Amino acid sequence: MQRPYVFISYSTIDQEYADKVNQTLKDNGINTWIATEDIHGGESFATEITNGIKNCDAFVFILSKNSDDSPHCGNELSLAFGGRKKIIPFRLHEFKLSESNTYFLQQAQWIDVFQDEDWAFQELVEKVKSALSTQKVESAPIKITHPTNKKIENFIFRAELELEDKNFNDAKNFANQILNEDPRNCKAYIILMLCQCKVSSLEEIKIDVSDNVNYKRAIRFANDAEKAELEKLLKSTEAKTEAKKQVRSRENKVLEEKFNNITVKQADEQHKNLIENMPINYKYKKPPKTLFAKSRKSSKNIYDIEAFESEVKAKIFNTLKDHGIVVQIPRVIRGSAVTRFDIAIPLNVPISKIVKLQGDINLRIAGRHAIRMIAPVPNSSYVGIEVPNREVEIVNIRDIIESNDFINSKPFSLTFALGKDVVGDPISLDLANLPHVLITGTTGSGKTVCLNSLIISLITKYGPDELRFVIVDPKQVDFESFKDIPHMMFGEIIEDVPMTNSMLTWAVEEMELRYKLFVETRSKNITDYNTKARSLNQKIMPRIVIIMDEFADLIWQDKEGISTKVCLLVQKARAAGIHLVIATQRPSNDVFNGPLKASIPARIAFRAPALIESQVSLGESGAEKLLGKGDCLYKTGGMLNVERVMGAYVSDEEVYAVIDYVSKNNDKYYDYKNLAKIKARVTSSSLDDDYTDEYDSSDSDINPLYVKAMRVGYSLGGLSISILQRKLSIGFPKAGKILDWLIEHGYVTQNAVNGKRQMVITKEDFEEQFGAE
Repeated sequence: MQRPYVFISYSTIDQEYADKVNQTLKDNGINTWIATEDIHGGESFATEITNGIKNCDAFVFILSKNSDDSPHCGNELSLAFGGRKKIIPFRLHEFKLSESNTYFLQQAQWIDVFQDEDWAFQELVEKVKSALSTQKVESAPIKITHPTNKKIENFIFRAELELEDKNFNDAKNFANQILNEDPRNCKAYIILMLCQCKVSSLEEIKIDVSDNVNYKRAIRFANDAEKAELEKLLKSTEAKTEAKKQVRSRENKVLEEKFNNITVKQADEQHKNLIENMPINYKYKKPPKTLFAKSRKSSKNIYDIEAFESEVKAKIFNTLKDHGIVVQIPRVIRGSAVTRFDIAIPLNVPISKIVKLQGDINLRIAGRHAIRMIAPVPNSSYVGIEVPNREVEIVNIRDIIESNDFINSKPFSLTFALGKDVVGDPISLDLANLPHVLITGTTGSGKTVCLNSLIISLITKYGPDELRFVIVDPKQVDFESFKDIPHMMFGEIIEDVPMTNSMLTWAVEEMELRYKLFVETRSKNITDYNTKARSLNQKIMPRIVIIMDEFADLIWQDKEGISTKVCLLVQKARAAGIHLVIATQRPSNDVFNGPLKASIPARIAFRAPALIESQVSLGESGAEKLLGKGDCLYKTGGMLNVERVMGAYVSDEEVYAVIDYVSKNNDKYYDYKNLAKIKARVTSSSLDDDYTDEYDSSDSDINPLYVKAMRVGYSLGGLSISILQRKLSIGFPKAGKILDWLIEHGYVTQNAVNGKRQMVITKEDFEEQFGAE
């Protein structure tokens, strides 16, 4: 008599499959032995399984998603193979291999069932009969896949829905699940390509995809219809890319012709859309919020988060207890980057004792990054310990610009998005009240993203009639895309030190002109002036935000010229509506002297390489313990303590989308007149710098600046380098060069008397040769 098989079902949802398999085998003359968890529980169930395996030659194993969680799965498979039983796993479509049973299933025959198809059960009968007739367990798995895979179709459907909603990460996850089932699936590679391009359909792709890995794989596994569609996409994107290059080339040529050798006289003739021609009631079309990505739900499991918090609480408690301090941890605040554990300490324990144990607590927690201690937490009686989360959540800029603080800011303010604090509240700052800000951080810490989010958030709220940017970018790559927005003052980015120096001279002159206008209109500041102008239907005065990146490099190249003007601006320019945003990777006391730091109380510090940089940036430690990638500390003039914030993230795609929108939908009015003056000043200065020491014998070939220097010598009774610097407004190298030339050619004495070199020829002879002043 033929011996039976054992059918095992681990949950009630598999019972119907077990019953159907049982009945199918009985109908084909095969005796069965079925054991189910809903019939036998606990030890009796395990005993039933063990007896079934011992008494039967082979068994069918019902596998579903619940099999991963079963405590019997690995044990029963091990027992069956230990007895050299023939196993026919009957795998339902929800099943996923787990570490406990992967080894055993790799040695067995198995059948995938995606629906309740009759063919699968008939295939199972044949497998069972084959297993009965053979004396050994087959080592090579045999996979039977139904041609119409409902699981893959479901994944494709869900991926398309996520693409439609612009949830590219979720769509990408579904595409990867499709590829786990079918590595040759063309649609999955198309979905990945769409996610990479941040679009929802092939028609939206605007770039050449010929080198895209996902495109190559999709075309490799595509059927005829899919291949034709992909080839059509390739041709259209290649044509668009080539056309875009031609347009960009023409634009660059026009810009070069526009600004090369421009003079003040030519400016009025060549440019009709000067900033003076901007209409009084300028209508600014703000970029819509839909250009920004929605915040993504956290992928963290709430149970994992709670387990992490419980583990850290226990370690903090036990560490302090080992040192004789019994504390309570009444409050845990979970943020995007860190979780803060607020500790209530006994009254007889000084705070300094807790602070000294910071290293011990950090060692016990054994995190990838250092903890940060706040002793005490502002406005509370707790000591806070900030512990980095295992995963950092991204804070999208849309969460900040849709917050009430950002939307409901005061008129004539300059509110920009910063990020979210540890509690999770959106943080926005008003640049008009700061009134200047220093931003520091190493490469990769989030400094450039912060500057981008500052510019973008200001663009979304204020028009070119209210706000103008002047951007200094020595690296020439980070902010080049902003040069065409209507908010720019000059329509181009300042990229070198001479232009920066000349621009700052213009900024100082603009500040003085505005103050004179305030006096004439009896206005205290720019807000007062604009309020009066708007009530009289007159043109308002835009605030000017000067963004200077890599400030340390600029200072080191021209410390005397740039530092003096920046100090003057940060001390006086607030009321005139001129604000400086200074950013650098390497803050040092050589760059930020006392007057400069005192005039910029607002600081935003991203991760610092060492303690000394943190002290220069914030005036205290803390920045060296930050996580990077947007994690920062900030404080303003009215704050006693620094606050920790996860900076707002704005992607390159969002930046380009906003720039394209405001550039195409708004008229542009740039200040070409002052741009011409700035360039003319740079050209004049460069000519003076390039003047050589080789002259003809005639005195008429002497540089006029050298003649002016000699006039200064006669008026002051002698010359020195410091006198030349002060009277001619030049730097030390140029002043030394002029004095050396005058000594070499016999116009002044070689030896100094009372710090001055005397003039050699008489004043009458000098005026006879060069004319009276």
